[in-house]
Amino acid sequence: MLAVALTLPVFFLVTSFDALVAWMYGETGWELLIPLFRLYGAVGVEGEDEVVAGVLLIASFALALCLVTFTSIVLNHRHAKRHPP
Repeated sequence: MLAVALTLPVFFLVTSFDALVAWMYGETGWELLIPLFRLYGAVGVEGEDEVVAGVLLIASFALALCLVTFTSIVLNHRHAKRHPP
């Protein structure tokens, strides 16, 4: 649940990197996304922007999930060190 709550802040952080956004809208990123454009029937700039936003949201959720998982592992490890069985 925490990963879902962190998705939007991570999304805003990810999209603040100009290089990533430039790559997504550049030729290389666009070539990578063409199969998704076709799969979702994206027509025109608005449809393609929805696909790009969706990809960035999914990537943001994945990063948030990794962050929550990593933090949970570290905190559990610290707790186990301080309170041995």
